[in-house]
Amino acid sequence: MQAGVTLEKSIGRIANVAFTYLNSRGVHELLLRNINAPLPPNYIATDRPLGGDNNVYQYETGGEFKQNQFIVNGSVRAGSRLSLFGYYTLNYANSDVSGVSSGMFGGGPSNQAVLGFPSNQYDLAIDYGRAPFDIRQRLFLGGSIGLPYMFRVSPFVIASSGVPFNVTTGIDSNGDSIFNDRPTYAQFQAALAGATIPGNISFHCQPAAGATEISINCGLGPPRFSLNVRLSKTFGFGKKAQSAANVGGGPMSGGTFGRGPGGPGGGGGRGNRGGGMFGGGDNSGQRYSLTFGISARNLLNNVNEGTPVGVDSSRIFGQANSLAGGPFGSAASNRRVDMQVTFSF
Repeated sequence: MQAGVTLEKSIGRIANVAFTYLNSRGVHELLLRNINAPLPPNYIATDRPLGGDNNVYQYETGGEFKQNQFIVNGSVRAGSRLSLFGYYTLNYANSDVSGVSSGMFGGGPSNQAVLGFPSNQYDLAIDYGRAPFDIRQRLFLGGSIGLPYMFRVSPFVIASSGVPFNVTTGIDSNGDSIFNDRPTYAQFQAALAGATIPGNISFHCQPAAGATEISINCGLGPPRFSLNVRLSKTFGFGKKAQSAANVGGGPMSGGTFGRGPGGPGGGGGRGNRGGGMFGGGDNSGQRYSLTFGISARNLLNNVNEGTPVGVDSSRIFGQANSLAGGPFGSAASNRRVDMQVTFSF
């Protein structure tokens, strides 16, 4: 369930800004549970509700999440030469289903599945806390600028604060066959003292009132930033076309980022009409157009790290051992340069 309010203001004929507040409530969220796990408080392997020693995994719809988002959308257009657009999101989200995917900006932590098991099969409440998709801030800026001699430059900037990640012991202490048990605060402090934690990783792991184990998803990964740029040059030949409108479009046009619990969009409907990151170039006004383009992803070669290792017994606890995916990079490369030729008629 989602409710919100939007205030939109046009500034003259070239600029538009919109402010949106969204309040989301999710009930009956899907999760997996071992319904024949050893019973608390002793967790003896032979003390199971269905008897025997088999694990019985069952899909359930008992989870929930609560989310508040503040979104600012904006766009500026000045003829066919200049088009700028972007959005900023402030996000707060809590959930008791740790495996919910976090959408376009960052994905869920790598040590969590799309469908999560609770850490205690008989008490979902102890897992209520910061959600994996609780990325506090996101920023997206894009545009297209027409230059003389049919050159066009299209910058595309993406930034976000860190992705929450869970801290676990790596030991199945309650015998439920799921290795997602969290340490007590004392155990966490001992692990932290013996680990080498990078300066861009932080922890907020105080236990909730009445709890002995640390809170869920209390680790925070590093922030992420990527500057992408495309430069293109268009040649036109043949007869004059009936319309000389700039119809570049491209895959980075509006609607790329949809809304949802994993991450609000905000870019919808405010697309790049100058060719996007990899789309066509200017319409030359002639029947045929030939466009040569070169584009760079992560032009500044910023290292966007993946989710840090959250197992406190690991030798690389608190360190990332992969690159971030999604729009921030790929497992194959940190910076990428593409060249493209497009023929339009």
